[in-house]
Amino acid sequence: MYGLSRWYGRKGAALSAQGGVEMALWDLRGKAQDNPLWELLGGSRLSCPVYASGLLWDEYESLATEAARHLDQGFRRMKMRLGRSEEYDGEAVRAVRRAIGPNHDLMADASMRYPLDLACRMGRFLGEQKVFWYGEPFIP
Repeated sequence: MYGLSRWYGRKGAALSAQGGVEMALWDLRGKAQDNPLWELLGGSRLSCPVYASGLLWDEYESLATEAARHLDQGFRRMKMRLGRSEEYDGEAVRAVRRAIGPNHDLMADASMRYPLDLACRMGRFLGEQKVFWYGEPFIP
């Protein structure tokens, strides 16, 4: 299916439909083998830590307050959205990091909004801030 899609573009509804078919096939394989999907894909644990996802382009103080609320609700990991501007993103990460401290995981999703040079600079900065993972810095 993917190979044939190059004639009409690998994007949009066609690619989404392929993803749905792939998920259904993995589900069928798991049911046929009587194994959970996580095990078929090589997983070794019955559970994994969850994270709160939010922290969307708000004022710095509001982001810190939201992060603290996630901690109060028991989340020890959280993901924030980046990609507004280099200056904003840097200050937002610092505000959230101060709010959650160094012992909690912070993840960053840049929403494919960075050019390569900025993605590299932000990667170094996020490393300094001990960001656990950095997703979607630029368009694939």
